Amino acid sequence: MNVRGIIEKPVTEGKKIDIPNIPRMWIGFIFAGISFFFEYIEYILGTWSSILFGLIVGIYWFHSIHRIHSILEAFSSKDYPISPKHAVVGHFLPFFNIYWFIKWPHEFTKYISLNSTIKIIPGSILGFLLLISFIVNRTFDGTIGILGIFTIGTYLVNKLRKLIEG
Repeated sequence: MNVRGIIEKPVTEGKKIDIPNIPRMWIGFIFAGISFFFEYIEYILGTWSSILFGLIVGIYWFHSIHRIHSILEAFSSKDYPISPKHAVVGHFLPFFNIYWFIKWPHEFTKYISLNSTIKIIPGSILGFLLLISFIVNRTFDGTIGILGIFTIGTYLVNKLRKLIEG
């Protein structure tokens, strides 16, 4: 790691590639705690506070997804099949987003499995759990949904860290 906190990966030609910092998924667990608090004071603050908070959590989640895919793109010398932009945009396309919740974790785990000996849960299972967490977040309980989303994110980031560290 260099002074700027960017991980450097040696390349065969003697050059180094800057790999962006790994996202801090623990922030999602802080969001879950705040969400739990919001559930009890929402009647005082009004629903606008929950909407604003949900927007902040969503922005951070999409930033993390973008960062994960930026790392994979840099690490693989652009050999990873999903660009950071497409990783995020896929979540905003109606009906396609249901497929996308399962597709990008599948590609992530496939890349890790093919390029290392790291044991990882199949991506389709992780994607399905991610989709269920999102549905729970939107329909049942925001705190449980946020915990599920960021737990899966933490798992993926830990596997990514192992891949980078070799």
